[in-house]
Amino acid sequence: MSDSFEEYWFRARKLIDERMEEEIEEMRFSRYVKKVVSGGKRFRGTLTMLTAQALGGKAEDALPFSVAVEFVHQGTLIHDDFFDGHDSRRGRLPLYKVLDPRRAFMIADMMLSIAQWKLTGSRDGYQTLAKAIYETCQGAIMEPLNQKTFLDYIKDKALKDTMYLTIAGLKTAELYGAACKLGAISAAPKDQALLQKAHEYGVHLGIAYQMADDLTDYIAIRKHGATDIVTVTKLVPFLLHLVPSAIPKLAYLFPDGKLKGITTLLDEEDIPGRSHREIDHYVKMAKDTVRVYFPDNKHAKLLLEAPSYLVRKLLEEIA
Repeated sequence: MSDSFEEYWFRARKLIDERMEEEIEEMRFSRYVKKVVSGGKRFRGTLTMLTAQALGGKAEDALPFSVAVEFVHQGTLIHDDFFDGHDSRRGRLPLYKVLDPRRAFMIADMMLSIAQWKLTGSRDGYQTLAKAIYETCQGAIMEPLNQKTFLDYIKDKALKDTMYLTIAGLKTAELYGAACKLGAISAAPKDQALLQKAHEYGVHLGIAYQMADDLTDYIAIRKHGATDIVTVTKLVPFLLHLVPSAIPKLAYLFPDGKLKGITTLLDEEDIPGRSHREIDHYVKMAKDTVRVYFPDNKHAKLLLEAPSYLVRKLLEEIA
């Protein structure tokens, strides 16, 4: 047994990568799918396996669920790369630049489909993953990706400090929740209360992870400067969650694209300090769920370690 979550993650990632490679070999256009999935962290799939073992299940039984979760995650990244205009993914060209947007989107849809197809033997597993895809799409639709969308939110009086948790909960945390619930389904499929608690653990972890991710983006902006209004716009829900009082000021500055005024406004607030307090809150909620509802065993102890580890790994990238 591994002594730390990191050691467990290394072992689980290897198993997931091997199984994904087997699945990809059977797919058409496998060479393009390989470009997308190679180099992934496999955090979600690892949590699927770990949750299963924490609840008395076997890693091998959870592995198909882990692979399905990772296919969904990688498929959504293809979409994100195009909509966010990314020039690279893990040091390589994103798929929409290797091919073209239309074919890249079709391959992403293939990956989402095969993920669900592989779980048709488990009704609860299939429904859990399908719901996660649906919720992720909802979160992406709500996200203000450009200045016009942001201004539409202001016009419709839909700009609220609660927007961030809604988007983060749907777009990111729901798939983490599904990953952990799928692990529970593979181990204890009839215990509905425990399945729900596994889902809650993943959602709390996922929100903490998204906040850490947004904090790294904010720190990068402060270090290197924001090159355009879109860069700041993507972080608006996060910043307004931390500083709700800034809504009227941002609503005044955004229509004219006053980027300098926006960044100056942010300098007046302790964004890193506020972020860390929020992150710590959700990390604690995730850990408390395990402490109260999970068996006390060596795998559950690694679940306790996982939220802080994942957050720390993200923040180390910008340090």
